[in-house]
Amino acid sequence: MALQVFAGDFSHETLLNSASAESICKLSGFTTFEAREHLGSSVSIKGYARKMMWSVVKYAFRAVNLVEVGNAGSGIFTRNFAFRVIKP
Repeated sequence: MALQVFAGDFSHETLLNSASAESICKLSGFTTFEAREHLGSSVSIKGYARKMMWSVVKYAFRAVNLVEVGNAGSGIFTRNFAFRVIKP
């Protein structure tokens, strides 16, 4: 079975989470790393409803993490996340 390429850049060829993205950035000389969930920016009623439902699902994920591993996790549970880095 061949590996699927989602897009042509490194972040899509290699699946990342916030911890692995931070490690790569630190190795590349960046000093400040901030990551957050990225839900998109829908302003429709349907988008608002999805955002509200996601809030409920997110708290359920946090509760499961708390029971399973003793902490709530990184707080990023979406498939997509954005991060900002600073290089001195």
